[in-house]
Amino acid sequence: MNEILLSPLGFAYLRLDIKPRHSSTMASISFKVDTGANCTTISSERLCELGFDFDWIKSGIPLEGFARPTVASGLPVNDCYQVVLPEIRIGNWVGYN
Repeated sequence: MNEILLSPLGFAYLRLDIKPRHSSTMASISFKVDTGANCTTISSERLCELGFDFDWIKSGIPLEGFARPTVASGLPVNDCYQVVLPEIRIGNWVGYN
């Protein structure tokens, strides 16, 4: 497994060697990996499953008042933090369903 650091904007560029469709030789390209979202919610339990701990989660910015996310009914969720994922992992990971 390889760990890839993300930019503060949520993306990274990787150098890949691939064989283009209509070529007999390999080509080196720059491939952009983008999370596709500038903001999303994830449970602390899922973050822990991904290798982050509660201390790291609580080191984020506490979300209060109107900054809190809401559930489908519109009720706000308490005890939420804004964190920035520092990396992505590329490769096989056993245990994720």
